Amino acid sequence: MRSIGLAALALAALVAGRPGGLDPSFGSGGKVVTVIDDGATAQAIALQRDGKLVVAGFVAKYGSNSNFEVARYTARGRLDRRFGQGGKVATDFGAFAYAHAVKIQPDGKIVVAGVVVGSSEGVAVARYRPDGSLDSSFGAGGKVLQPGGGFALALQRDGKIVVGGEENRGFAVYRLEPDGSLDAGFGMNGEVTTPFEPYSAAVRGLAIQPDGKIVAVGNAAQHERDEWAIARYYPDGSLDPTFGSGGKVTILGNALSLNGATAVALQGKKRILVAGTSLSHVALAGFRPNGALDPGFGVNQGVTTLDATSTTSGGSANAIRLQRDGKIVIAGEGSDQGTGKFVIARFDRNGIPDPSFSGDGSVTTSLSSGEDGAYGLVIQRDGKLVAAGAADENGQTGGMIALVRYLASPSCTVPSVRSLRLAAARRALIRAHCSLGRVTLAFSSTVQEGRVISQRPGPGALRPERSPVRLVVSRGRR
Repeated sequence: MRSIGLAALALAALVAGRPGGLDPSFGSGGKVVTVIDDGATAQAIALQRDGKLVVAGFVAKYGSNSNFEVARYTARGRLDRRFGQGGKVATDFGAFAYAHAVKIQPDGKIVVAGVVVGSSEGVAVARYRPDGSLDSSFGAGGKVLQPGGGFALALQRDGKIVVGGEENRGFAVYRLEPDGSLDAGFGMNGEVTTPFEPYSAAVRGLAIQPDGKIVAVGNAAQHERDEWAIARYYPDGSLDPTFGSGGKVTILGNALSLNGATAVALQGKKRILVAGTSLSHVALAGFRPNGALDPGFGVNQGVTTLDATSTTSGGSANAIRLQRDGKIVIAGEGSDQGTGKFVIARFDRNGIPDPSFSGDGSVTTSLSSGEDGAYGLVIQRDGKLVAAGAADENGQTGGMIALVRYLASPSCTVPSVRSLRLAAARRALIRAHCSLGRVTLAFSSTVQEGRVISQRPGPGALRPERSPVRLVVSRGRR
């Protein structure tokens, strides 16, 4: 019975240790769920230099306004009690406030942007000190509120803050000085609006090129149909005429049937990567620097779509990040028989699904019996992927903040090498992505000379790739 138990444990660890598997060292089996007040949801996540995770979203209070909610977690997935009140901070804008983006400044301060809905819609930005208190040197007591709407956020190298959203049914891009005031040198008194007539459009993702140009992506909608819209601006806010048609790209009504862009990343100077939804599925597209779809990217005219669920219900991409090795990772949500799931997919640098990631390039994760979805994604220094979003258990109002951490590279799943000769044990460890650690010799009356008496850690243990396994090898009888 004991040997069966060890075999099952080793098999479970082997599955978990593959790229795309859940990281058991994070939270509970790789998952963290946090309930706040009447319900909360995470819309974005950022990684601090010390490895802590900052999550931004909103809390819906029954019968009152919703607030920005910012929470910070340790690298192991526990709420950081040194941040705010027990790891959480709520910020009231006097109306219904919804945080959609978060970034960490080089000085450790936390910038959160979103939208406020009340008598009129507004862009809301808050900046916090590293301890979670509002930064009084920013805006009015740490907060900025402007007309319009905010959904995306980017930080310039000079400390200026770029926010993307919508106003007058078009793209809206705002730039703030480090103190929160509008940058008079950008557009019209700090704001640029770009129409995509006859469509209603909104910015959902932002990226800043090394030359300072700003790329904004989002959706253009008409008659309940969302398509992809992209614009590129010079650093002063004027449209870049070398991109698309007069600075804009709109993919409307073509055979690709793209239904909305939500995130953007830059692949050096070679490509602009955009993630979103196509035919209700996760979609990833590659664009050339001039705004044209790159036919050398993806599987269909510059686009790859992915049915990341076991049904045809499909899903959508909400965040995109690049690994150090150039592989592309996107996070989003999928639907399986009416139940939402986290969706994580990985592609090679040319947009082809990566079969080394969970077998087919994608993995889905359920956190509740309701509607789950990932909206933010970060890649840690050790390569692990952390997705943040929402889980909805039994109709929990507003859902729950949810985080999931995935392995991005093979982990050392320690095999059983007892009774093997040292050379065979070394080969088994290498095949399991481990390494041979310190070897000591000991006399044994039961184990033949040259064979392994014991090992540490034991069989089934999950460790980082190439972790050493220490062995005790028999010297034979005394």
